[in-house]
Amino acid sequence: VQFHPGDTIAVFRTPNQSWIDRLNMGQWGWTPNSYKIGHERTVVAASPGEITVNIPFVDSIDSMYGSGFVFKSDMSRRLQHSGVEDLRLVSEYESETDENHAWNGVVLARTSNSWVRRVTVQYFGYSAVTIQNESAFNTIEEVAMLDPKSQIAGGRRYSFNLADGIGNLFQRCYARSGRHNFVSGARTTGPNVWLDCLAVNALSDEGPHHRWATGLLFDNIKSKDINVQNRTSSGTGHGWTGGQTLLWNVEALRIVCDSPSGAMNYVVGSVGEPTESRYSPNEPPCFQISPDVPVNPRSLY
Repeated sequence: VQFHPGDTIAVFRTPNQSWIDRLNMGQWGWTPNSYKIGHERTVVAASPGEITVNIPFVDSIDSMYGSGFVFKSDMSRRLQHSGVEDLRLVSEYESETDENHAWNGVVLARTSNSWVRRVTVQYFGYSAVTIQNESAFNTIEEVAMLDPKSQIAGGRRYSFNLADGIGNLFQRCYARSGRHNFVSGARTTGPNVWLDCLAVNALSDEGPHHRWATGLLFDNIKSKDINVQNRTSSGTGHGWTGGQTLLWNVEALRIVCDSPSGAMNYVVGSVGEPTESRYSPNEPPCFQISPDVPVNPRSLY
């Protein structure tokens, strides 16, 4: 296959059992086949045997722990240059724990270079905005998720949720009474950013939630708990939530920031009590700079 500048490609990382063993994730059901993870990139230069891409990779591809391959990817049919703005969405409900009503405010699926801004979502059960299905380079700006109505349990109240995609930015977003407000899902590859976001009355934690998300920046977000950790058997085998995750000038009551073997997470200039994970209290800590003292520049983004 010949690659040319401008080609959209997928670089697939294909880990082996040694990688699963190094992380000690086999006990939670992780297998090499279930962790083949694609990284979307654009070719900026190509020569025989070598290609240069537009964005650095956010995960290691090491021959000791597997292999990888590259192929062209056709994203021409993705929805582009579209926006949702200046709306107030209110769901009707019958009780505080009612779940037979509206669930998501706005969903971006296979969407790129688009936006959601100045939208208020009230009483919905799951999210104000969910990004999924290979959606890239979208901006979610000045959106509020207020007072969700649902049971307070797993799979509910993920206010600003990233399920799949790269280059997405959530900025100046607000959540009230959510569970996981600024959150990523399984095998989500970055870079992706949550910037200048606030959660009040948070009922759980913020951060990568499960199964190896990479390349995330949480920049000047405020909430009760912000965590990057090994969640072990939680949720049928969440395991390590992420690698190459950076908490920059965040503020929380408690911060868990651990690092998996062969990867690194970072906490810089962030205010909050360093806390051991309740799932796995003896994991190696992340790389920490300037605890409890915000740093300059104010925003890394």
